[in-house]
Amino acid sequence: MDEFKQQAGAGWRRCGRGRGYAIMGMMVALWAGAPAARAAPVPAAGTVEIRRTAYGIPHILAHDDHALGYGIGYAYAQDNGCLLADEIITVTGQRSRYFGAAAPAGDGTRNVDSDFFYRWLNDPAALTAVWERQPAAIQALVRGYAAGYEHWRQEAPDASGANAGAGACRNQPWVRAVTADDIMALMRRLQVHAGLGQFARAVVAAQAPAAVARPGTRSDTKPDTHAAAGQATLPDWQAFSQQYGSNALAVGKDLSANGKGLLLGNPHFPWQGPLRFYQMHLTIPGEVDVMGASLAGVPVINIGYNQGLAWTHTVDSARHFTLYRLKLDPRDPMRYLVDGKPEALKPVQVTVQARGDDGAIHPVTHTFYESRYGPVLTVPGKLPWDTGQAYAMRDANLDNWRFLKQWYEINRATSVAALRASLQQTLGIPWVNTVAADSTGQTWLGTLSVVPGVDDAKLRDCAVAPAQGPLIVLDGARSACAWEGKGGGQDGIMAPASLPALARTDFVQNGNDSAWMSNPAAPLTGYPALANRQDTALGARARYALHWLAGRGERAIAPADLRGMLMSNRVYLADLADDGLARFCAAPADGLGNDNGRAKDDAALLAQACQALRSWDHTARRDSTLGYAYFAAGMQALRGLPQAWAQSFDPHRPLTTPTGLNAGDPAVAAALRQALIDTARQLKQAGMGPDTRWGDIQISTRGKQRIPIGGGLGDLGVYNATQSGALPDGRREVTYGSSYIQLVSFTAEGPRAQTVMTYSEASDPASPYAADQTLLYSGGGWVDVPYTEQQIRADPHYRSTVLRVQP
Repeated sequence: MDEFKQQAGAGWRRCGRGRGYAIMGMMVALWAGAPAARAAPVPAAGTVEIRRTAYGIPHILAHDDHALGYGIGYAYAQDNGCLLADEIITVTGQRSRYFGAAAPAGDGTRNVDSDFFYRWLNDPAALTAVWERQPAAIQALVRGYAAGYEHWRQEAPDASGANAGAGACRNQPWVRAVTADDIMALMRRLQVHAGLGQFARAVVAAQAPAAVARPGTRSDTKPDTHAAAGQATLPDWQAFSQQYGSNALAVGKDLSANGKGLLLGNPHFPWQGPLRFYQMHLTIPGEVDVMGASLAGVPVINIGYNQGLAWTHTVDSARHFTLYRLKLDPRDPMRYLVDGKPEALKPVQVTVQARGDDGAIHPVTHTFYESRYGPVLTVPGKLPWDTGQAYAMRDANLDNWRFLKQWYEINRATSVAALRASLQQTLGIPWVNTVAADSTGQTWLGTLSVVPGVDDAKLRDCAVAPAQGPLIVLDGARSACAWEGKGGGQDGIMAPASLPALARTDFVQNGNDSAWMSNPAAPLTGYPALANRQDTALGARARYALHWLAGRGERAIAPADLRGMLMSNRVYLADLADDGLARFCAAPADGLGNDNGRAKDDAALLAQACQALRSWDHTARRDSTLGYAYFAAGMQALRGLPQAWAQSFDPHRPLTTPTGLNAGDPAVAAALRQALIDTARQLKQAGMGPDTRWGDIQISTRGKQRIPIGGGLGDLGVYNATQSGALPDGRREVTYGSSYIQLVSFTAEGPRAQTVMTYSEASDPASPYAADQTLLYSGGGWVDVPYTEQQIRADPHYRSTVLRVQP
């Protein structure tokens, strides 16, 4: 794109020499063994060895998949056993039994509503069907994982080991044995997390209007509680794209300092709960040698690297579900019409056990309603179920049985070509982009995930007036509006050829935008709208990354450069808004009036805010001044104003628009003024003066320790995205953001990785690994992670545990 070339100058000419390479066929081998230099010892049959190095990172060495799964389950439980036990109770619909029906689950949903949803999602028939489709190797991994967790559960707490504090929950009744079915239930929860999982309350809330409900369908909970649950659904879904983000930047041989691949992976995920990553190294000598991080219960590496390949993921902007508007039969509103023919809504009753106030356990029943498309859902005032219409959801990942198989293959792919071949054949990635670099200097980005088979022609023909903003609602009264296509052996989803992908030898990047501007030299256009949006404004993080790349000129990129780019905590939008803010602060009190004492107080507070903005260096480091707090508050106040920018988005200039704060607009000035005054007042009330630093405000609490944390909002262009929630004392506790960060390069000796787990390995507060990496991250440190056998054994914190594997 010309705009990018103009920014990059001579550096662009260098980038432009990169060439895409031909797609290799499906015969590319995925199973390349480790090089001889790795020389890991082959463990005895029936055993698994767990070697921990600095910061408690486990290196798990096994002779087969079952033993490897055993070691993963045991090591994870040592650090996060209580977290996993709680999540298993959630996904199997047992929270009400142990914690009471009305108490809130981790996401705020009532336990009984959570239980209803997961009992419906993970009914025995569905779990059996998924299990039977798993390859034998996956079944062995999962069984091993469950058995390894059970080893931990039965083990006496070890006062000197990583599991010393994990015994805090060990004897609780809800910490039970885990089965392979339980692990598969957790996998299904992860698969639908970006779709049905965000609408769980709305699915539970779906109750037929009293006037049309048939005898024999019932719910033992009150209708008004379901309505309240459904009302919270749309904010849940809309917040998902803000809370779950990620950055990825893969540098190829044309730009890297050593001519090999270089990858920065920076997923933005929750700091609490089951979506925390866990770092580990998995080795079966001669078969797999992969390191990285995974989510709770997952017995493979989700984001990581091996001897030839490094990959990461970013939450994609593709659609993974659609709604269908059902036209109800006027003669029987419990039926809906398809091509004029009636079909009955299928009632599905689910019963859970709930603990009452008296401690007694009693059954509670709820009825779900299913259409040919999927479950009926309701959101009061937005997605109603009345006598004329109802809405149902079809989630493409509900039938995605390939979730674990896909990452099992990725773990063994040692080149970009092998990775791409696997993704094209299996197509099991649920809702993320994949970005990768390999040891030969190739890079690749692909939105090869599970996307509904709705091309643009069908979308134009079948879309009905959207019920709520960006939701896609199709006409359920016509069979012609059903999904079409096939990918990975699954009907109704887009084939890989319809999904955007790009191979380069200079770079590819993503910051949760569509794949359109992955590399401006080769815009990805012409793909279906559900898979790839073009001519839409880029997010501020992607613009920052592209601006940084263009500004490097002829300089090659080394790992230290990417480290600095991320940890500078630059607030990119502050650079774009600086002139407008300066004009605003030249006369900030205009419009306040001067006829009362409050106006004078407000003017003084506003002057204080403007002084902080003037002296601010446009960063969100932990030692940054209060200018960041003021800027963030001001920009948040402007989010709903389309005229906030003087130059609006121009699809012909996507890298430089929108830009220029439109502070001369009265509405913009008024919103900015009020936000700055309110923020100044709040800071004053909290006792925070001019010497306060951002790290005094944004913290992560570990016991009595408050650890200062840098980083800021991703939509302000802070690459090291961090979200935090207000505390009563005026401080802010980190809730989401940078999680497992990996910076991987390749050398003649193999991969070299620097990583940091921002919230540390262990969720158990008594663990020695509950805060160590958080303190490291706070100070700007990274872990030089050992990978080879020599490096592992040379680590000063090395210690080994050998377990006898049980069936």
